[in-house]
Amino acid sequence: MSNIFTALGKSYSARCADRAAALGAWRDFAGAFPPDLTAYRDGSSLPSAMAALEAGDLGLAILWIVQATLVRAFAKDLADEARSPLPFLSSITPVEIGALAHSEDRDFPVYIHEEGGNIIITGRKKYITGGLQADLVMVTARWRGSEKTDALLCLPRSLLPEASLVDLSLPMLRTTSHASLSLEGFAVPRENLITTGPGALRRCLKRWGLAERSLMMESYISAEMHLAGKLLALGLCDSDMLVRIEDLLRAQRTATRTVLSAALAGERVPTEGADIFQVLAVFKELEAIVKEADNSGTSELSMRLDDLSLLASLKK
Repeated sequence: MSNIFTALGKSYSARCADRAAALGAWRDFAGAFPPDLTAYRDGSSLPSAMAALEAGDLGLAILWIVQATLVRAFAKDLADEARSPLPFLSSITPVEIGALAHSEDRDFPVYIHEEGGNIIITGRKKYITGGLQADLVMVTARWRGSEKTDALLCLPRSLLPEASLVDLSLPMLRTTSHASLSLEGFAVPRENLITTGPGALRRCLKRWGLAERSLMMESYISAEMHLAGKLLALGLCDSDMLVRIEDLLRAQRTATRTVLSAALAGERVPTEGADIFQVLAVFKELEAIVKEADNSGTSELSMRLDDLSLLASLKK
């Protein structure tokens, strides 16, 4: 399996610029490591963290995390709540990409209403991981007149209007895609509406959103370790930095195992983890070193640093 990570590390730069190559790498990776969290109940290393640590690919790691938490585990949770298989979601294969469109534009939230046997969708989702590559998009929504998320639609990519998904072209995590979704009076058959209660939907969203956050932090610190290792090999940092990152990674690994255990058991998910301020402090140190070594900002070191700018941007 180590050959997979070696190949991913070598192809990182090329995949940042080649969407087709990035999709091919995803299929190989997901084929080797299906995004099923039940396989990691025993505490074995998560493929997402391994991709970040060994290949330095935070984008691919996050795509795996989204598939494992916000798509498959989330869908299983909802099916258990509904006590029946969910249409569309129950047949998605390990290498197919599902996307959860949940992050909203405050000025244009997604509302739905029923008309003539169809569900009419209007609104905008602003950030969807894997959006342009997705085979299936799950869209959270509010019934017209509601102020809370209380509905979920499953939309095969082929069903969406051609121009509805727009590439965000982010300067980070370029080994996967990120998109926004805009719909205006778009009608879909009622069968695309997932009929679970709003309380169950919100519980599942919260549970797997917290799990996603924990797994992402583990992968983020792993990517910091990968970049620091490259800098150490070039004589640009000392081993003390790696020791500090290892301490953070150990704390986050422990927290992530606790989070996964609780989430898979349907229990309250804790929010403890590595100290985010220490994690950000490491990023700032890495940023200073890389920028001094690469004024142009075009090297592979700078590209990996761009990925790590994710956390700083989320904290603003």
